[in-house]
Amino acid sequence: LEWMGGYNQSKWVGEMMVHHAVQHGGYRASVYRPGMISAHSTSGACNVNDFDCRLLRGLLAMTYVPDGSSSSGIMDITPVDYVASSI
Repeated sequence: LEWMGGYNQSKWVGEMMVHHAVQHGGYRASVYRPGMISAHSTSGACNVNDFDCRLLRGLLAMTYVPDGSSSSGIMDITPVDYVASSI
């Protein structure tokens, strides 16, 4: 697990605890990993310190728009209200 980094390790440990509770404790649970979650689709409410918000603010400040010609220039984000309603 050393290669995973602290953030990913903590997520892995949390998921293993949930799986253990399901298998050995008789609990029912689900683990959702929705990917990058963005601002609310209509109100725009968001955590201004999240990575995606800071990245977009930085791009705007530089007046830079990625051309989308490579997969590395694509941000796969989903509005928080869509994620909440689907879960």
